[in-house]
Amino acid sequence: MLGAIAGLYAAFVWIAPEQRLAVSLTTSLPARLWLIDVGQQPQRGDYIAFRIPENRFYRSAHGGFLKIARGIPGDRVTREGRDFLVDGQFVGTAKRASLGGLPLAPGPTGVLPPGRYFVWTPDTDSFDSRYADIGWIPQSSVVGVARPLF
Repeated sequence: MLGAIAGLYAAFVWIAPEQRLAVSLTTSLPARLWLIDVGQQPQRGDYIAFRIPENRFYRSAHGGFLKIARGIPGDRVTREGRDFLVDGQFVGTAKRASLGGLPLAPGPTGVLPPGRYFVWTPDTDSFDSRYADIGWIPQSSVVGVARPLF
Protein backbone atom coordinates (compact mmCIF):
# COMPACT_ATOMS: atom_id res chain seq x y z
CA MET A 1 0.00 0.00 0.00
CA LEU A 2 2.99 2.32 -0.18
CA GLY A 3 2.35 3.75 3.27
CA ALA A 4 -1.32 4.55 2.75
CA ILE A 5 -3.93 4.02 5.35
CA ALA A 6 -6.15 1.04 4.71
CA GLY A 7 -8.25 0.99 1.58
CA LEU A 8 -10.48 -1.95 0.92
CA TYR A 9 -8.34 -2.97 -1.99
CA ALA A 10 -10.01 -5.55 -4.19
CA ALA A 11 -9.44 -7.54 -7.34
CA PHE A 12 -12.49 -7.63 -9.64
CA VAL A 13 -13.13 -10.83 -11.61
CA TRP A 14 -15.62 -10.89 -14.50
CA ILE A 15 -18.19 -13.71 -14.15
CA ALA A 16 -21.04 -12.43 -16.33
CA PRO A 17 -21.85 -9.16 -18.15
CA GLU A 18 -23.99 -7.99 -15.23
CA GLN A 19 -21.97 -9.44 -12.34
CA ARG A 20 -18.40 -9.64 -11.09
CA LEU A 21 -16.72 -11.16 -8.09
CA ALA A 22 -14.43 -9.11 -5.89
CA VAL A 23 -11.90 -10.51 -3.47
CA SER A 24 -11.15 -8.16 -0.60
CA LEU A 25 -7.49 -8.00 0.31
CA THR A 26 -7.96 -6.16 3.64
CA THR A 27 -10.17 -6.53 6.71
CA SER A 28 -11.87 -3.10 6.60
CA LEU A 29 -15.29 -4.63 5.88
CA PRO A 30 -16.99 -7.84 7.06
CA ALA A 31 -16.41 -10.14 4.06
CA ARG A 32 -13.62 -11.39 1.82
CA LEU A 33 -15.70 -12.40 -1.21
CA TRP A 34 -18.22 -10.02 -2.77
CA LEU A 35 -20.74 -10.22 -5.62
CA ILE A 36 -20.95 -6.99 -7.60
CA ASP A 37 -24.10 -6.12 -9.55
CA VAL A 38 -22.49 -4.17 -12.39
CA GLY A 39 -24.11 -0.89 -13.34
CA GLN A 40 -26.46 -0.69 -10.34
CA GLN A 41 -26.90 2.82 -8.97
CA PRO A 42 -25.73 2.96 -5.33
CA GLN A 43 -28.08 4.19 -2.64
CA ARG A 44 -27.05 5.53 0.77
CA GLY A 45 -25.73 2.67 2.87
CA ASP A 46 -24.99 0.32 -0.05
CA TYR A 47 -21.60 -1.27 -0.44
CA ILE A 48 -20.10 0.26 -3.56
CA ALA A 49 -17.39 -1.14 -5.83
CA PHE A 50 -15.36 1.41 -7.77
CA ARG A 51 -12.15 1.85 -9.67
CA ILE A 52 -9.46 3.51 -7.61
CA PRO A 53 -8.89 7.15 -8.51
CA GLU A 54 -5.28 7.89 -9.45
CA ASN A 55 -3.47 9.04 -6.33
CA ARG A 56 -0.03 8.92 -4.76
CA PHE A 57 -0.73 5.66 -2.90
CA TYR A 58 -2.54 3.49 -5.46
CA ARG A 59 -2.64 3.21 -9.23
CA SER A 60 -6.07 2.78 -10.77
CA ALA A 61 -4.80 -0.09 -12.92
CA HIS A 62 -4.21 -2.17 -9.78
CA GLY A 63 -7.82 -2.87 -8.92
CA GLY A 64 -10.65 -1.28 -7.06
CA PHE A 65 -12.06 -0.39 -3.70
CA LEU A 66 -15.14 -1.56 -1.84
CA LYS A 67 -16.62 1.00 0.53
CA ILE A 68 -19.99 2.12 1.86
CA ALA A 69 -21.86 4.87 -0.01
CA ARG A 70 -22.22 7.14 3.04
CA GLY A 71 -23.15 10.24 1.06
CA ILE A 72 -25.14 10.41 -2.18
CA PRO A 73 -25.94 13.31 -4.53
CA GLY A 74 -27.66 16.12 -2.65
CA ASP A 75 -26.17 15.24 0.76
CA ARG A 76 -24.09 17.90 2.52
CA VAL A 77 -20.56 16.97 3.62
CA THR A 78 -19.09 19.20 6.33
CA ARG A 79 -15.93 19.13 8.39
CA GLU A 80 -15.27 20.34 11.94
CA GLY A 81 -11.52 20.23 12.38
CA ARG A 82 -10.74 16.76 11.02
CA ASP A 83 -14.18 15.30 11.87
CA PHE A 84 -16.42 14.64 8.85
CA LEU A 85 -20.20 14.80 8.92
CA VAL A 86 -22.74 13.87 6.26
CA ASP A 87 -26.04 15.71 6.63
CA GLY A 88 -25.02 16.60 10.19
CA GLN A 89 -24.23 13.02 11.27
CA PHE A 90 -20.69 12.19 12.35
CA VAL A 91 -18.93 9.83 9.93
CA GLY A 92 -15.34 9.71 11.11
CA THR A 93 -12.14 11.58 11.76
CA ALA A 94 -9.50 12.06 9.08
CA LYS A 95 -6.01 11.14 10.18
CA ARG A 96 -3.18 13.64 9.82
CA ALA A 97 -0.74 11.13 8.35
CA SER A 98 -0.70 7.79 6.53
CA LEU A 99 0.58 4.63 8.17
CA GLY A 100 3.89 5.43 6.46
CA GLY A 101 3.98 8.96 7.93
CA LEU A 102 3.02 10.94 4.81
CA PRO A 103 0.74 13.93 5.44
CA LEU A 104 -2.92 13.49 4.49
CA ALA A 105 -5.05 16.44 3.41
CA PRO A 106 -8.75 16.33 4.30
CA GLY A 107 -11.21 15.64 1.50
CA PRO A 108 -13.73 18.01 -0.06
CA THR A 109 -16.79 19.46 1.65
CA GLY A 110 -20.05 20.87 0.34
CA VAL A 111 -23.16 19.47 -1.32
CA LEU A 112 -22.50 16.30 -3.29
CA PRO A 113 -23.30 17.11 -6.93
CA PRO A 114 -25.14 14.74 -9.26
CA GLY A 115 -23.11 11.62 -9.95
CA ARG A 116 -20.74 11.94 -6.94
CA TYR A 117 -20.50 9.77 -3.80
CA PHE A 118 -18.88 10.12 -0.39
CA VAL A 119 -17.48 6.64 0.31
CA TRP A 120 -16.37 5.37 3.71
CA THR A 121 -15.85 2.41 6.01
CA PRO A 122 -15.98 2.46 9.81
CA ASP A 123 -12.36 1.25 10.06
CA THR A 124 -10.24 4.05 11.58
CA ASP A 125 -7.55 3.38 8.95
CA SER A 126 -9.94 3.42 5.98
CA PHE A 127 -8.61 5.33 2.97
CA ASP A 128 -11.82 6.96 1.78
CA SER A 129 -13.56 10.26 0.94
CA ARG A 130 -12.29 11.82 4.16
CA TYR A 131 -9.02 12.31 2.25
CA ALA A 132 -8.22 14.55 -0.72
CA ASP A 133 -6.33 11.69 -2.38
CA ILE A 134 -9.65 9.82 -2.80
CA GLY A 135 -12.26 12.60 -2.65
CA TRP A 136 -15.77 12.14 -3.95
CA ILE A 137 -16.18 9.21 -6.31
CA PRO A 138 -17.65 10.01 -9.73
CA GLN A 139 -20.36 7.77 -11.18
CA SER A 140 -18.00 7.03 -14.09
CA SER A 141 -15.70 5.15 -11.65
CA VAL A 142 -18.49 3.11 -10.05
CA VAL A 143 -18.49 -0.56 -11.05
CA GLY A 144 -21.69 -1.35 -9.17
CA VAL A 145 -23.31 -2.29 -5.89
CA ALA A 146 -21.53 -5.04 -3.94
CA ARG A 147 -23.04 -7.72 -1.70
CA PRO A 148 -20.96 -9.68 0.80
CA LEU A 149 -20.86 -13.45 0.18
CA PHE A 150 -18.46 -14.52 2.93
